[in-house]
Amino acid sequence: MMKTLVLIFLLASTVGAQTRQPFCDRACWTSVVIYSGGSAADWGSSLGQRELNPFMRQSDGMFSPWKGAAIKGGALALTFAAQRKHPRAMFWVRTAAGVADALVAWRNLSIERR
Repeated sequence: MMKTLVLIFLLASTVGAQTRQPFCDRACWTSVVIYSGGSAADWGSSLGQRELNPFMRQSDGMFSPWKGAAIKGGALALTFAAQRKHPRAMFWVRTAAGVADALVAWRNLSIERR
C-alpha cells in the first residue's frame, strides 16, 4: 500500500513538470542576445565622447559609462519582469531595442571625431 502511494505521488508530481512552460525559451534568449549586443555596441561607441542624452552624461557633458550600463541593465530587467505575462511582446521589445541601439552605435561610429 505504501509503495502504491509513493508511486502515485511521484507520477502526480511529474505531470505538472511536463506541461509547464520554461520562463525563457530559445526565442527569448535570442532577443536577449540581440539586445545585449546592440547595447554593448552603443555603450562602446559612446565611451570618451560627448553625450546628448541627459540621463547618460556626466556634469561635463561626457558619456558616463556607469549611468549608461545602469540604464541599459535596468531596461533589460524590466523586460524580464514582464516576461511571464507578455513573452511575445517582450521578445519584440528587446529585439527592436537591440536593433535601435545597434543603429545608434553605427551613427556614433560614423561621426567624425576631433
